[in-house]
Amino acid sequence: MEWPYDRIRDKSGRTALIQICDEKQILLFHAVIENPDVPKLGVNIRSDGMKLFGDFGILASNLIELGALAGQADERFAASYNRPIVALAKVVEFYLQRTLKKGPERASQWQDDLNPLQMTYAANDAHCSLMVYKKLIAVASETNRALSPDVYTRDLAKELASLSKAECALSER
Repeated sequence: MEWPYDRIRDKSGRTALIQICDEKQILLFHAVIENPDVPKLGVNIRSDGMKLFGDFGILASNLIELGALAGQADERFAASYNRPIVALAKVVEFYLQRTLKKGPERASQWQDDLNPLQMTYAANDAHCSLMVYKKLIAVASETNRALSPDVYTRDLAKELASLSKAECALSER
């Protein structure tokens, strides 16, 4: 996801772009698509989900944190980083031996018509996330490592509903 950021005021704008891809195409949307059957991959993805909730009231589900998945799928990665959130550029370098450039487009005006540099930046982020995910699933399969989705997947609808119930229980006391 991308959103405008005002460095002078240190303030984030509303979510302006969602990137989605599969092996054949990369789609850049100026709209939000909510579907719990489709995994959403990323780094610090829970924060992206919370941003969507704050901006639009959407409760995302099936959010896969690539760093947490990598830590569970690959003991080499777990030994190197030993934390659930690792920058996408580092995960890409570790698994794809590629450099993911994070230039000035990262903090550009995503709500406007996209220029070619923004399109490339956003497409690379989405595509690299998918390629890392596929590599992690392959690594886990090759090493016979069992994966527990509850370790690396978030469902904000369930998570926030649980918080709401807990808050209600506390307020009844």
